[in-house]
Amino acid sequence: MIYHRRAMPSASPVFISYSRKDYYFAESLAFHLLRSGVPAWLDVKDLKPGGDWERDLENALAAASTLLLVVSPDSTESERVRAEWQHALARGCRIIVVHFRKATPAPELQSCEAVDFRGSFGRAFRALMSRLAPDATGQVPALSRAAPGWPVLPPWVTVMALALAIPTLGYFAAASWTLPPDTEYPSLVLLLAPFLALGLAWFFCVAFIRRRMGMTRLGLCLLCLAIVFALPMLRYFFPGLSFLSTDDAASGFSDHWRLTVALAAVPMAGLVILVLLRPEDLLRWTPTGKVWAKYRIGHVASAAFARAEIASQFRQVTTFALAHDPVDAPMAQRLREQLLALGGSEAAAPGEKLTPVLLLSNRTQRAWIDAKTEQVRAEGITVVGTGIDLTHDLDWLWRRQWIDFRGWDIRKGDRALALPQVPDAVTQTRLPGTVARVRHVLCAIAALVFALGGAVSPEEQQQADLSINEWLAYVTFAAAVWWALIAHRLVKRSRTAPLLRRDCLIGCIVTAIVVAPDFYALGSDKLAVSRMVIAAVFLAAAWIWLAWQQASVAFWLPQENLTRAAKRSILGTYRDWSTLIWLAAYAMLWMSILGFVD
Repeated sequence: MIYHRRAMPSASPVFISYSRKDYYFAESLAFHLLRSGVPAWLDVKDLKPGGDWERDLENALAAASTLLLVVSPDSTESERVRAEWQHALARGCRIIVVHFRKATPAPELQSCEAVDFRGSFGRAFRALMSRLAPDATGQVPALSRAAPGWPVLPPWVTVMALALAIPTLGYFAAASWTLPPDTEYPSLVLLLAPFLALGLAWFFCVAFIRRRMGMTRLGLCLLCLAIVFALPMLRYFFPGLSFLSTDDAASGFSDHWRLTVALAAVPMAGLVILVLLRPEDLLRWTPTGKVWAKYRIGHVASAAFARAEIASQFRQVTTFALAHDPVDAPMAQRLREQLLALGGSEAAAPGEKLTPVLLLSNRTQRAWIDAKTEQVRAEGITVVGTGIDLTHDLDWLWRRQWIDFRGWDIRKGDRALALPQVPDAVTQTRLPGTVARVRHVLCAIAALVFALGGAVSPEEQQQADLSINEWLAYVTFAAAVWWALIAHRLVKRSRTAPLLRRDCLIGCIVTAIVVAPDFYALGSDKLAVSRMVIAAVFLAAAWIWLAWQQASVAFWLPQENLTRAAKRSILGTYRDWSTLIWLAAYAMLWMSILGFVD
């Protein structure tokens, strides 16, 4: 979509007021305005790093000729947004209400001009441009002031919602709603079935419409829906792949193969739209912090938006004073080494000003921030080392220059085009490469041990001491849970390096003891020896590799374990389900490799 530049009647910028939860829409709006010759002011783009953000924001409001107020349920509840449009009203600034999602503006804004962006972005943007840049006659068309009616979705968002809803509804329609005669507690099953159906519908469809689904989850949901219908197709055409689906699913495909192919094609088409076409409507609809970087590059990145790469930002820190919670001492030492390697110094020359560098992580305690208020409030740089959550009373932290350093790799920071960093986006988990690899290996070990826990069949149990086999099964499952907890604690940084090494050593010893009978049973009867060797070699190699990686992940782990009372005040109160998802994925993989899926 191309917009021709038109001269503005005034050089005064257009101030965009929005909720940070709608950042990608506001960013796209500012980019299109700039590309059309309209000087748009956006806080993340224009606030001076390290400066007084509150003062600069007030100056921008005072200089703006027009305030574009992005209206959504989040912006109507934002105190900051309210203060901005009230300031504009007080000084008689022109306000144009931009309806992004269904919400009712405040009564004071009912008489303001309005433009509805809930449908087609291109049509709404042309209407806005005609208002901001009138034609040669000086005439401007009137903009609608009507309150939003029924919820309206952008066209591509509607297409993606249908790509999720059609196969989901088809799955429910094709499911068998009759219970087998031997079903236990049929009344309970029938009672829980509607709740399960509603839960699946929410997860696959409603969450996307409600803007709770990021790009990665959207892609995984489309892929999952495609696989549900593709597996019986593969089994039907390739009988050797009988383990891919049940007999009922294969039989249903043979009876209704045209419908099944169509239901599989719909989410696949959605994946093509998501990955290849990359419509901007999906970018604007995505919640803040849950979009792939490549979506923003080319759609919003330009010289006006670009930021210096992480290495360049660190090189600007010539002399620094590093502040951090004592629990983050290993991570702070890693950051100190990075700054020193780039030419920084902790010793200031006479008359030279030190730049305060504040390191925040999910283990940083509110009590420490409150105790160091004067030191951490000084103008400087905030380095975010992990995903964090900030309450409203800590919003002042975002008024400083900050660097998203969750990847802990300067070489991979802001590749190609450096994009503006959104403070509210750091609530998501992002692991350094080394830590991510260790987490994957731990999850794979846990999944393998879990799969081996059910290796001994009932027939084999009857030939041996039943109590011993049951005991071994319980201990094997406990060992799997132990490895899963190690992976979870690694991600959450809730264990020190010595304790994590101890946990891994205990896991290795217990696992080696309890899986030996499973290997014997599998190798003697149930599995081919080659598969047994694959599992044994993987366990041995994984344990050796983990021992080798201990030094690499030491910086990621805290200096000390926090008490239960201290954990209530840390900045990392968010939940992370990625470890559980990877456990399930690796469990399915190992069950397939070991031949448990027949």
